[in-house]
Amino acid sequence: MNYLEIFAIIFSLISVILTIRKNVFCWITGIISAVLYFFVLIDMHLYGSMVMHSMFMILCIYGWFNWNKHKQGNEVKIIKLTSLQLYIHLFLALCAWIVSSTLLEVYSDNEFPKTDSFVCIVSLMANFYLSKRIFENWYFWIISDAVFVWIFLSNEMYPSAFLYCTFLLLATYGLFSWKKDLKTE
Repeated sequence: MNYLEIFAIIFSLISVILTIRKNVFCWITGIISAVLYFFVLIDMHLYGSMVMHSMFMILCIYGWFNWNKHKQGNEVKIIKLTSLQLYIHLFLALCAWIVSSTLLEVYSDNEFPKTDSFVCIVSLMANFYLSKRIFENWYFWIISDAVFVWIFLSNEMYPSAFLYCTFLLLATYGLFSWKKDLKTE
């Protein structure tokens, strides 16, 4: 068991719990967990996920500023996508997945290039949506968390697999929590 992985797990868990509560400090703990996981994933040769965590660092900084900008008192206002916006984003994600999975297949020693690329793209969409306060982020977190469980189990990264099982439950809770908040706004 890698101590770096354990610290990444702790900061990731704190970040998700703060996110469900719509607490702006989720972004600070998110930055720390992304940096730690970046180094853990290098050792596992999961380059797509490593790039994803690099992008998470950038999105966390953006999310921190965006959430602070759109706070109403202590609350962060949630928004929803239109169907057209969602379809456009899904099409762009499909294109990004095709390109990134092809690059990983050709230029890396990644065992799961298509899966690693898929979870990378879905997670980046989820984090982008989260940084913009978009409700639909939770659907994408649920999908990516489920796939990450499989990836981590396949790589015998049991603490991270347990973490992502926990994330899957927390994302489901976050979905219903934000849905309730959305109805009251």
